[in-house]
Amino acid sequence: MVGRAGPRHVVVGVDGSPESVEATRYAAHEAALRGLELMVGHAYRPGASPDGQDAHERRSTGQALVDEVLSHVAVAPTTVVHTVVEGTSTTGLLTALAAEATLLVLGRHHFDVADGDLAGSVASEVAAGARCTVVVVPAGWKSTVTRSAHLGLRPVVVGMSETTSATSVLQLAFDEAELRRASVLVLHASTPVEARTLRRAATRRTAAELVAGQSQDHPDVAVDYRFVAVQTVPALVDVSARASLLVLGRPPVHHGRRPWRHSVARAMLHQSRCPLVIVPPGPEPTRSDGRSATGAPVLVP
Repeated sequence: MVGRAGPRHVVVGVDGSPESVEATRYAAHEAALRGLELMVGHAYRPGASPDGQDAHERRSTGQALVDEVLSHVAVAPTTVVHTVVEGTSTTGLLTALAAEATLLVLGRHHFDVADGDLAGSVASEVAAGARCTVVVVPAGWKSTVTRSAHLGLRPVVVGMSETTSATSVLQLAFDEAELRRASVLVLHASTPVEARTLRRAATRRTAAELVAGQSQDHPDVAVDYRFVAVQTVPALVDVSARASLLVLGRPPVHHGRRPWRHSVARAMLHQSRCPLVIVPPGPEPTRSDGRSATGAPVLVP
């Protein structure tokens, strides 16, 4: 039976690698920041073991691995830690734990990159269907690397386009910025041809209206806009090098034009230079043309 996470949990998946240690360090920091409990999950392959271990021995080995990871992480004294070790698939375990969690944290080393295809990666599979917000931490990232002598406090970046609901993504970005005492940078990338159309002016106006609502709820969070006439992914990769977080929305499952496999969020999984936050679709309805039912622009999926 898979252990149950709840809305008071930050979940992290580990496999003993340096990347999963860093992901656990990040998750512990986020749990302390929010006053939540930390749940560390590890899955081992069920069935016969190549080294002859039985199920009990394999579970003990898995628990020892989790304990070893935690020994390298400074967990706040006030943070309650739970561990879950199950004989199942990694994707299955993390998806189950994410069903009711507040946040799921993954290390980016899980990618199986072959000819640019990320379909087989654990992070991609989990992020595509997780019910909670997913954070993918790049290798080598340190949770304390949010300040720079030259940059000040790194901003929380939100990528904007017209393909997923904006409300929940903007709200999360402002909430995260407030927690970190950071600013929000709203980035809208468009091709040079699109930049010359009237749509860009309309997008500017509507984006300003959406952000104004969040600014009222977060009066201490400074916000800036950046409209750039370049392709979306290169623009996001560039700005992520100077960000504390990159926040993107995940396209709805029913969204026919831009499913997860071809989404910007999925493309950024292995390119973002800062932690990538992927927000699941909110309850806001969308029209068949990819805009919200209220006509608001939406965030890069």
